[in-house]
Amino acid sequence: MAEMPSVLLVGDEIATASWCSAGMDNRKSVRLAIRGRVQGVGYCAWASNAAANIGVDAHAANRADGSVVAWAVGTATAVDAFVAACRGGPALARVDDVAVEIVPVASAAEAIARRLA
Repeated sequence: MAEMPSVLLVGDEIATASWCSAGMDNRKSVRLAIRGRVQGVGYCAWASNAAANIGVDAHAANRADGSVVAWAVGTATAVDAFVAACRGGPALARVDDVAVEIVPVASAAEAIARRLA
């Protein structure tokens, strides 16, 4: 029997994603709450570039309270590297705290696909 591709339902659209494939048992997903001087310094764009370089699917967005939220999905090793990178951030940022919450892969995948804050 042929293996069905894994898909993620986003609203009325179906998106196929690399991290929704076989071998998900090695996948890790997190929601980060990043506090400090992290808005107006290019943190979200930096996080997107860092995620791409590290090899995780991620999305970062500014929050009304001045923090940044980031969602990430990938291998445990890559997600851990992304979290470590987020603790430093871009040159103009001052990261005071990064709260890490392990979340279900499906929750993080939906947040990334929907670009949620």
